[in-house]
Amino acid sequence: MVVAVVLAIVPSLIALLFVSGGLRAGAYFNNSAHTALYLWPPAQLADFLLGCVSAELAARSSRENTAWLADGAVFIITLAVLLVPNPHLDYREHGEVLYDHGLAPLFAVFLWAAARDTAAASKASKLFAHPALSSIGKCSFEVYLFQWPVHAVFYGLGLPTSDHAENFVAFALTLYMLAALYEVHVERPYVRWLRERFAAP
Repeated sequence: MVVAVVLAIVPSLIALLFVSGGLRAGAYFNNSAHTALYLWPPAQLADFLLGCVSAELAARSSRENTAWLADGAVFIITLAVLLVPNPHLDYREHGEVLYDHGLAPLFAVFLWAAARDTAAASKASKLFAHPALSSIGKCSFEVYLFQWPVHAVFYGLGLPTSDHAENFVAFALTLYMLAALYEVHVERPYVRWLRERFAAP
C-alpha cells in the first residue's frame, strides 16, 4: 500500500519541483502533462487500493471513538484546498497539481475513521449522511456517465462552462436532473426486471 501511494504522488511532486519550477509563481503543468500524471495507471490503482484497504480495515477493526480522526482528516483536506498558494487562481498551477492523488490518503483515513466511529459523533460524517447529499450519491455513477455528453451538448449550443458561472450552474443542474431521472425511471426498473427474470431457482 505504501508503495502504491508513493507511485501515485511522487511523479507529480518530482515534475512540480524539478520541471515546473516548484511552488513559485509561474509553476505550471500543461494539459498533456497533467493528464498523463492523472491517468497514470499506478496512480489510479493506488486510489482504488486505498479505498479497498480502508473499507476492509474498518470492517475488521474493533469499533471505537474515532470521530476526532475523521473530522481531523476533513479539516486538513479543507485547509489544503483553501490555503495552498495559488496567487493567479489558474487551474493546474502551483501545488494544485498534487490534488489529483495527493489527498487520497486523507480521504482513506476519513472513510476508515468514520466507519469505526462507535458514537457516530463525527460532524463531517453527519453532514455527509444528510439525505440531501446521500440522495445525490445514489446517482453519482450516472453523473459520471452523463457528464461528458451533457458537456458536449452545452458547448455545441454555444454555452461554454469554463469561464461562465451561469452556464456552469445550468450544466450542473441539467446533469444531475438527467442522472436522477435515468437512475429512478430507467436503471432501477431495468435492474429489478433483470433480477426477477434471471433469479436463481
